[in-house]
Amino acid sequence: MRVCLIFLNLLLVSLTCGATSGNLRPLHAGSFEQIPPTRTEQPFMLVLWSIDCAPCRHELELLSEVRRDGLRLPLVLIATDPWDDGEVVTEVLTEYGLQGAENWVFADSNHARLRFEIDSTWYGELPRSYFYDANHARTAFSGRLTRDVIENWTATHASAQ
Repeated sequence: MRVCLIFLNLLLVSLTCGATSGNLRPLHAGSFEQIPPTRTEQPFMLVLWSIDCAPCRHELELLSEVRRDGLRLPLVLIATDPWDDGEVVTEVLTEYGLQGAENWVFADSNHARLRFEIDSTWYGELPRSYFYDANHARTAFSGRLTRDVIENWTATHASAQ
C-alpha cells in the first residue's frame, strides 16, 4: 500500500512538472555538462536570460528577428528564473517565437551553484551570452547583443558546419 502511495505521489509530481514546463528542460546541478556534448563539432550560441530582465526581452526580440530573417542560428536559451516560473518562461518564449529553440530553466534552488557550473567567472549579470565554436571553445559576452555581433559570429562559425 505504501509503495502505491509513493508511486502516486511521484506520478502527480511528474504530471505537475510537465504541465508547467512545456518544452523546458530543468537545469539541475550537473546538467549543464550535457549541453555542449550534444553538439559534436557544431558551433552554437548559449544565451542566459530572465523574465524580469528588460534588456533580456530586447535581446530575445533581436534573436527572434535574426532567426526570422533566415540566419542560421544554433541557439540554446537558459532562463535563470526558478523552475516554478516555467509557465511564464514558456509564455515569453512563445511571445518571441523562440519556443522551438533548446530551452532550459534553473531547477535547482542553489542558483549560485548553477551559475558557477556554467561559468565560474560569471556572477549573474544579465543578459549573458556565450559563443561556442565547433571545438567548443567559448567566448563570453555580457550585456545586450547587437545584430552585428550575432551576424559576424554566425557568418564565421555557424555557416562553417
